[in-house]
Amino acid sequence: MIDRLSFSLSGIMALAALAGCEGPCCDPPSAPVELVLREIVLAGEPLAGVVTDPSGNAWTSRFRGDGYKITPDGATELLDSPIRLGADRVDIDRDAVGDPIFSVWYRGVAIVHAAESPLAYTVFDGTTDCLPSARATVVRGEPDGSILVGIARSDGIARLFPDNPAGPCPRWTSQNTPMSLGPGIEDGDGWIGGISEELSGEHWVGVSDDALYRWRDGGTPNDPNDDEWTAFRNADHPELSTLRFPHIARGPDGSVWVATPDGLIVIRDETWTSAPELMSPNVSHVDFGPNGFAWVSTGSGISVLSTGTLQEMAQYSTFSGLPDASVTGVAFDPSGELAYVATASGLAIMERID
Repeated sequence: MIDRLSFSLSGIMALAALAGCEGPCCDPPSAPVELVLREIVLAGEPLAGVVTDPSGNAWTSRFRGDGYKITPDGATELLDSPIRLGADRVDIDRDAVGDPIFSVWYRGVAIVHAAESPLAYTVFDGTTDCLPSARATVVRGEPDGSILVGIARSDGIARLFPDNPAGPCPRWTSQNTPMSLGPGIEDGDGWIGGISEELSGEHWVGVSDDALYRWRDGGTPNDPNDDEWTAFRNADHPELSTLRFPHIARGPDGSVWVATPDGLIVIRDETWTSAPELMSPNVSHVDFGPNGFAWVSTGSGISVLSTGTLQEMAQYSTFSGLPDASVTGVAFDPSGELAYVATASGLAIMERID
């Protein structure tokens, strides 16, 4: 099953087809998969999200700690530097071939080449012009093989090309966009939060304490000067009650799912809707599992939502065997039979039941 990286246009179409989706707001005819706990690994570790690779391995990282590979049988492997952190901000995504990408505060960005043995790494550590700072806050793999990196304070967004580390390396900052990034004196002030998957040249970008932006490419790829940026704040949309954006994702129909500490906002065309049923309004991540249902990670567990109606279809919490109610991400293996759930106290490996 496709998880959170691969929502390029082809990825979105594939998910919609798998779900039997024919209309822009349709739901698959089936219920979401039901999971039962198989085992807990990395017990007691506060984990900062999880992704899976095409082989079904999971990749996760501790806050203020180390990165790990977890195989489907539950074996764990400690990752080498620079994934071994000592930092409290970590984001994880996948690149166009399914390799995990880690952005690590004060360490930069590292791609783990998952199929190689021993594991190999491509590292961007802030010593080149293409990554002006190692204060990486969010990372987003792109369908063309490039990587968007959100950077703290005034450094904005950089696009990296792993096949050409020396450049080109376009950047979007307060100088060539309306983003108000500022010096970042306060924690999160003006920093890049979530960056959505690309669809038809459009991303959505959250800038803490500034605005939620719709960013459209102007027709000249990687030229910031012809791009179109539209800012949205509470005055425009009352649903936007906070300007903190832990994660922004694309739904199977191309909709935009904005995770905030005050709830979940879904943007479909020009319609903004707040999800009415969640285990907690403190949303950290949104992932899409088998049949296209939304698996929403919150501070009190997982709410599984219908993508069309936003109705809560299932819940998972410590009563379901999770090691902690605070969930930071869910990733399914390619078969959809196995799910990895990252929490504040370990990783739950859960199996699908019929």
